[in-house]
Amino acid sequence: MKKFFTTDISTKILSLVIAVFLWVYLVVLLNPQIETTITNIPITFKDQANLARNGFVITNDTVDTVTLKLRGSRNMLSNVNKNNISAYVDLSGCSGQNTYTLPVHITLPHDELSIVDKSPYNISVEVDKVSTYKFGLEIVPEGELKKDHVIDALEGNISEVLVKGPSSLVGSIKKAVVTVDVSGTDADFTKEADVVLYNNQGERIESHLVSVDNPKVTIIGTVLFQKSVPVTYENINLPEGYEISQVLPANITLKGKKDVLSEISELPLKNYSFNTDELQAEIEIMYPENIESNVETVQVTIKEIITEEQPETDEEDNQ
Repeated sequence: MKKFFTTDISTKILSLVIAVFLWVYLVVLLNPQIETTITNIPITFKDQANLARNGFVITNDTVDTVTLKLRGSRNMLSNVNKNNISAYVDLSGCSGQNTYTLPVHITLPHDELSIVDKSPYNISVEVDKVSTYKFGLEIVPEGELKKDHVIDALEGNISEVLVKGPSSLVGSIKKAVVTVDVSGTDADFTKEADVVLYNNQGERIESHLVSVDNPKVTIIGTVLFQKSVPVTYENINLPEGYEISQVLPANITLKGKKDVLSEISELPLKNYSFNTDELQAEIEIMYPENIESNVETVQVTIKEIITEEQPETDEEDNQ
């Protein structure tokens, strides 16, 4: 091995020079023609603004890509990639609502390059009319409030939104919903929430083609305390020999501010006088101010008091 490196040096140097010369000649001077494949070149749409001015929009919701097989010199192809290749579809021929099959046009960075193969050659483009619909907002609370608290009212700073987009997509919208998280809430609140669109199948509609004029809504919530208190009937006058047998409902659920409800332990009924011909009546409840309830009257039923006769004793029988 040592002998190989120490003998015939001039011959080895000459061989190396010849090899380098041949490599330069073949690769650099001759610059041979080769082929290469470039994938995932994004396809853009030309003249889309003019289509929008005429009240139309393309509904291709995903970015299509094209794959090219190119032929050219090694030097040129070494600097070609998907970032300096332009692939586009010309929309100038689209004049109305329809589905069009259009060719994919390619612009290469060097005129000397040629396209050996292209996939796909054409793409399908759906053109739809732009429509605007108005939807009333549905405000939905989510989560549980603190114990013994209820939502009295939910109001938004707006009551409806305008939705704009392709008629086929906007036409499938059933409702516009604002969901507000009320978990652990025990007081009035103001929160901001997003508008979410749902179709007839209850599926959420998420598309950059659809826009909402007010995508966020400010929700103002009123929260009340609630508790159940018994009904009292001291103000009811009964005929002699009668008593109250039933009161329905006997307890009423009240809603209001906690400091107000803390002072209430019972609910009296209004003054009422029964007679023997009337054994049942709807009697109004006497509510204090600033209290809410969905019950206005209670049903009061009376009955005659029946006393059992005492049996005669043996002593009385002997007399």
